[in-house]
Amino acid sequence: MKEFPDEKNAFYISFCVFLQPHVRVWNSVSLHTLAVIGIGEFERSICCLSFSKADGGVLLCAVDEAPDHNISIWDWQRGERGQKITETKCSADTVVAAEFHPMDRQSIVTCGKSHISFWTLDAGGTLYKRMGIFENRDKPKYVTCLAFTQTGDVVSGDSNGNIIVWGRATNTISKFLRGLHEGSVFSVCVMKEGNLVTGGGKDGRLVQLDASLNPTGQETRVPEHLGPVRVIAEGRGSQLLVGTTRNCILIGSLDLGLTPVVCGHTDELWGLAIHPSLPQFLTGGHDQLVTLWDSMSHSVVWSKDVAEPVQSATFSLDGSVLIIGCTTGHWFVMDAETREVYSTHTDGAEPIQVVKFSPDGALLALGSRDNNIYVYQVSEEARKYSRVGRCMGHSSFVTHLDWSTDSQYIQSNSGDYELLYWNAGLCRQVPQSSQLRDVEWASNSCTLTFSSLGIWPEGADGTDVNHCDRSHNGELMATADDFGKVKLYSYPVIQPRSLCHTYGGHSSHVTNVSFLHDDSRLISTGGRDTSVMQWALS
Repeated sequence: MKEFPDEKNAFYISFCVFLQPHVRVWNSVSLHTLAVIGIGEFERSICCLSFSKADGGVLLCAVDEAPDHNISIWDWQRGERGQKITETKCSADTVVAAEFHPMDRQSIVTCGKSHISFWTLDAGGTLYKRMGIFENRDKPKYVTCLAFTQTGDVVSGDSNGNIIVWGRATNTISKFLRGLHEGSVFSVCVMKEGNLVTGGGKDGRLVQLDASLNPTGQETRVPEHLGPVRVIAEGRGSQLLVGTTRNCILIGSLDLGLTPVVCGHTDELWGLAIHPSLPQFLTGGHDQLVTLWDSMSHSVVWSKDVAEPVQSATFSLDGSVLIIGCTTGHWFVMDAETREVYSTHTDGAEPIQVVKFSPDGALLALGSRDNNIYVYQVSEEARKYSRVGRCMGHSSFVTHLDWSTDSQYIQSNSGDYELLYWNAGLCRQVPQSSQLRDVEWASNSCTLTFSSLGIWPEGADGTDVNHCDRSHNGELMATADDFGKVKLYSYPVIQPRSLCHTYGGHSSHVTNVSFLHDDSRLISTGGRDTSVMQWALS
């Protein structure tokens, strides 16, 4: 995505890979589409975009991912779909950046694998290319980023950690800073006062250079758990905005340090736990991170790397203890405030799919992908666990479970669409479901029950709905499905193909959904999109 430089007009562009590749220009205030460009013109998805800067964004440069990475120039405001001025082959190698020169309307710079190219657009609309000459210096495997000094020189960062200055209107090196970073330089930001800030991937450092490209000695480092630096932008005043490869955004300065304002996951999310009394919730992902969020401020309270992919999570009844279930069969008992791990347990070698305390807090049930439900006695304020036994009877992996309100029974679903009932204290199956006809259930997260039959759409194969949750007041049920949708039903949902409200937002399958403790909001987690979404109930 590229932002248009004129704040008054405030529009930006996105490149799309669904259906036919095309470019869409948006108004960033109203969010309306201003133009759709290039339908049927691009061979493959679009990897680089840049508005012309010297003329206020009249022209648009696009590079696609065809074998020759075609570069095209567009008068994007002409006609209904823009007018293509010219197109030519850019490079047989990967292209990672393309930028119009901020002072020379006819100049464009592209870079990527083993190259940097300097382009000139002549009056007749033809593009001419000159390759950057590295002379006898080590040619990097990748030229990774571009920027322009206030005098018009081009600054490039590369995979060797070097910063190279290319003289304005030339393709030759005027200054070479060797090994400024350990590993690749992923971003160079030119500040308003003329200084530059460079960001390294492997070393996580932000280094300041003066206008003459000499290090000033000012630098800072992004904490390792937040990920390597991916992009740097100038904020208000002397503020810096830093984006990382682990979906985090930090704000701050070199002298005062950086503070994360947005944090995220980088792999599928399956674990979701709601705090029993506070407007907080915890997410756990296959990226090995567990993160506690404040729903009111939309911010991270804390985040911890548990060194294993997380599949499930739950709070103790008072919210002081967390149980974290992992894909390895391990599960942790953790202090919800200090993040201290009290103990580690193992039940099988398959993922712990679901973990839940009984309503009286005396028992803990863990549903595993090894087809078993493990039941533990809880003591010492939910810090000590002694195994009672295991419920064996499912012929496929356990997917969901719920406790009865009297903490005597468990209902559970499995991968082969079974609904079984258990005497929790004895870890024995209750074969006659009619015996439990009048049992009240403390929750309804099982997708296959007599109270949730209507959540299944016509033609569903039994795996399309990943999770469901009943509101605490018993009036609503929400579902998370494989089609990226969150649905809201009146509870109980007993009529086949019941009516519902359907909400989009996720770009991948939705893995989990839960109401906050007071039913004021609904939380959903995504799979491939690794996102956490919060929905207000009105």
